[in-house]
Amino acid sequence: MITKEAEVILNRKGARKVNEIPKEVLQLLQQGKVESVNLTEWLAINHIELLKNVLPSIGLKNSLECIVAELEKQNVETGMKVIRITGTLLDEIILKENEGNKEDILLKLSDHISDSVRCWAAFMNKKSNNTLKDTLTYIRPFAADHHFGVREIAWMSIREDLSQNIEESVELLVEWAKSEDENIRRFSVESTRPRGVWSKHIEILKQEPEK
Repeated sequence: MITKEAEVILNRKGARKVNEIPKEVLQLLQQGKVESVNLTEWLAINHIELLKNVLPSIGLKNSLECIVAELEKQNVETGMKVIRITGTLLDEIILKENEGNKEDILLKLSDHISDSVRCWAAFMNKKSNNTLKDTLTYIRPFAADHHFGVREIAWMSIREDLSQNIEESVELLVEWAKSEDENIRRFSVESTRPRGVWSKHIEILKQEPEK
């Protein structure tokens, strides 16, 4: 049974400023127990604290120290940059130390209640032998995620892959544009937008949009 206090937290609208986020809400966000409900909360999460709470629960306690050390070295705790670095570090560690459990770990991260943890996962599963179709197949659940942050990270995480072979990308994403899922349709457009707000521009589409 959900208590009245828990219901209030789950149904909150979200603070307008970071310093207005209730202490108990920020604590739950950094424990990975609730999702963020707006950009203010999303940007406020300390990912080092989140890692400390999440990794031991998915069998990666031994990897925590080296990941935290690298994040501290790069002086990142919040925002887009820390998500990208965390996903990359987790990917490298799994390949080196936990390859046998890779699928299980990816599933736990991809299905985690925390939208920030799912964002880490969107930056994972980077393999040198992946085809563009493989990459899109992996990212599709994130592109369809109910959370705005995960959907945004989804296209950002593979934009470079798409831009490196734009003709094949467009060919594959044409089918996505026909999807019944509006989030998948939106992804097909956002991921190949020539002038990305939060990402590098795709120069060839700026010069030759007919492609």
